[in-house]
Amino acid sequence: MAGRLEQIQKYRDVDNLTLKQIGQKLRPAVTAERVRQILEQRNAKQCTVHKTFFEKQCYKCKKLEEYDSLIEKLKRDGIWDTIQKVKKHDRSALMVSQRYLVVRKLKVRYKLSFRLIGRILERDHASIMHLFYQ
Repeated sequence: MAGRLEQIQKYRDVDNLTLKQIGQKLRPAVTAERVRQILEQRNAKQCTVHKTFFEKQCYKCKKLEEYDSLIEKLKRDGIWDTIQKVKKHDRSALMVSQRYLVVRKLKVRYKLSFRLIGRILERDHASIMHLFYQ
């Protein structure tokens, strides 16, 4: 891959060829779009955990960090213990009303998506929507 990248850069810088012309000169021949992709990957790094390519930070690692920071924020605000209680699959009226209040608070106060609230409460987002709009 590195040899091909150097070859493309030489064609681009020294010979002033277009991406299409570079693609035709390479063996096996590649499209101009693929040449552009190879040029973009020169600055890319690979995540050791998820095996994805990135320039600044792996998007999956970034999502996990955001999720962890959200949980820390919920713990600081004292709502995390309540969330742990309402996670149970108990359909009693008291538990449903507490779950409704937690969902309402997470949606309105923290502006979380139904999908994320569902992930936190270990439920489907449609169940969360039904609870929120009832």
